[in-house]
Amino acid sequence: MNNEIIYNEIGKLIKKERKNAGITQEQLATLTNYSLSFIANIESNTYQSFSIHTLYNIAQALNISVHNLIPSEKIITPKETKLVCLNCQYNVSIPKEIGNLIEDITKLEKEKKIFVLRPSQLIPIGRLEKDKEVIQQMYDLGVSDCNNQLENLKKYLRG
Repeated sequence: MNNEIIYNEIGKLIKKERKNAGITQEQLATLTNYSLSFIANIESNTYQSFSIHTLYNIAQALNISVHNLIPSEKIITPKETKLVCLNCQYNVSIPKEIGNLIEDITKLEKEKKIFVLRPSQLIPIGRLEKDKEVIQQMYDLGVSDCNNQLENLKKYLRG
C-alpha cells in the first residue's frame, strides 16, 4: 500500500474537520504548536508524514476523536486492477479506469456492438522499442491483420 495515499487522505479529513470546526489553518497551528506550513502541507495533498502523536494532537485541538481522522479502507485501497495477458499469462496492475474500459470494450464486442481488431500473433515489444526491425514487424503485422479482417469489418458495418 502506498503511504502517500494514506497521508493524503488523512490530510483531507483534517481539512474537512477543521473547516467543520470553523477554524483556520493558522488557528489550528496555534492550538497544536505546529507551524502553519506543517498544517498546510498536511492538508494540501503534498506528501507530509507525521506521527500518530501528531494526529492525536490535531484531533484534540479539533475536539474530535482521532478515529474521525482515519480514512475508511475503501478510500485507501489502491485504485488499480489486476490483468492477466492472454498471450503470455503475465500479471500486470493497471489503473482501475483502464480495467473498466477494457471490460466495457470486451462486453460491447461480445454484444456485437463494436468491431475490435486484435493482433493475430504475439510480437514481444518494449514500451520504448527502438529496434527498427521489431517496429517494422509490428507495423507489417498490423497492416496484414487489417487486410485479413477487412471483409469481416464490411460485414459488421452492413449489419
